[in-house]
Amino acid sequence: MRSFLEANGESDDARLYERLRRGIGRLQSADLSLKAFGVEAALGIGGASEGAEASRQLDVLEAGVQAGFADLDCARRHPPLLLLVDQLEQVWTIEPESHALVTGLLLAAKHVISFYGNAVRTALFIRADIYDTLNFGDGDKFHSDEIRISWTREALEDLALSRARASIGLPLTRHELWEGLFPVGVMGEPTSEYIFRRSLPRPRDTIQFLNVCRNIADEAGHFTISEDDVLAATDRFSRWKLQDLAKEYLISHPFLRSLFPLFENTGYVVMRSTLEERFEGRRESLHREFSDYTESLTTQGVIDVLYGVGFIGVKRGNDTVYAGGSATPPLPDEDEFHVHPCFRPALNSLGAMELPTYLPSRARHPVMGHGSLAAAITAADVGLTVNRNVRLLNEVTAAGERLLRQLTRSDLPDSTREEVYVGIAQVMAAAEASRGEQADGGRLDVPRHVLAASGYFDALATRLAAHGFRDRTVTRGLEDEARALIRSVGGSIGGGGGGGSDSG
Repeated sequence: MRSFLEANGESDDARLYERLRRGIGRLQSADLSLKAFGVEAALGIGGASEGAEASRQLDVLEAGVQAGFADLDCARRHPPLLLLVDQLEQVWTIEPESHALVTGLLLAAKHVISFYGNAVRTALFIRADIYDTLNFGDGDKFHSDEIRISWTREALEDLALSRARASIGLPLTRHELWEGLFPVGVMGEPTSEYIFRRSLPRPRDTIQFLNVCRNIADEAGHFTISEDDVLAATDRFSRWKLQDLAKEYLISHPFLRSLFPLFENTGYVVMRSTLEERFEGRRESLHREFSDYTESLTTQGVIDVLYGVGFIGVKRGNDTVYAGGSATPPLPDEDEFHVHPCFRPALNSLGAMELPTYLPSRARHPVMGHGSLAAAITAADVGLTVNRNVRLLNEVTAAGERLLRQLTRSDLPDSTREEVYVGIAQVMAAAEASRGEQADGGRLDVPRHVLAASGYFDALATRLAAHGFRDRTVTRGLEDEARALIRSVGGSIGGGGGGGSDSG
């Protein structure tokens, strides 16, 4: 083979790029000399077309290599020559020439195997999103040769253990790794589950997350990794991976980074209607900036892209399904999506819905008529009776109970329902504590407390509406109960029907 390269003006120390460049030039215009395995031949290509010239040159080259394999009895005496091709994504573009190049590589790999028999084997490593975009006539012939690599949780755990053993040079056990080097749990969750749930299911992400944990612990001078180290690593890792995701798919989806603001500072649960509303606000600017991708820049197109790169998952039954394996992409009638836990810290989307903060001391300001205003002033001067204070607090509790009954029957996403439940329960607990303070003779501004509860219910309704739940019964119930509490204090907020119903 060295003789062949030298006979054709190659040298074994030439740079790959220059060798390929010179080789292409010769295929187009020069003669080809074959001198290897004791055979010497020359082919003059004269004025033939470039395609015919290249074809004849390749025929001579293949015949010579085939003769060499036969002379050496490679198929019987030696293991097959294995040709590995990787990192095609580094030269991949959306241009037709790039598609043709990769398609040609696939066809060439199959041809080499059939032409040289057992003497040669090939393995091409192609990213799934690139492979799935290829469209050529013989594509169905490759199905039997495809191996889609999907990393399971167990395989990633084994990988983490192997890397940890190699890193410290000791026969580490699984128990020693996850309950010795790492803390037993993080935020009430076993550490291994915490880490693997917050990284994409592929080796480099797992290893990177573990390395960040180790580095932060080392920076802090810790002998082992603490819970605080893991929490700090979570934020750093999330920022890195959000940046890496945009870079990884820069060629296929150059607009990806511009989609991230649609999910910043909001809940990680996103309904289709909400995403469509957010996207419509930026559609024109996105189409103007990425005019070559307008077909992909639709609501469904954005969902497909974000799902395909692992940024969001789709809610199916009790599970959230992310890309990978045999999972079906989101269907048009599926409307609940979750941002992957890996990216939530970087986006500041830590909760299912960004709940407002309940501050009992911060009351809303109702609009009061002359009579109500006079009554309020008089009450402030002489002090509210204990009976009225208790009645007002009881109304807050009753409103909360009605809302919780509505909530349990609602079809809100589970995570959203749980967060709203906690918020309403917080209001009820504060009312109960205030009732106890009143019984002990405390001087609590009960009307202000009730107005704060009203404002919180109204804020919850606003958040639910913003997340695509505007027409849900529980959203209307929150609005009704907020108005009813305003009326109980003696004010109004611009009319509307009364609250108090807990019908589904």
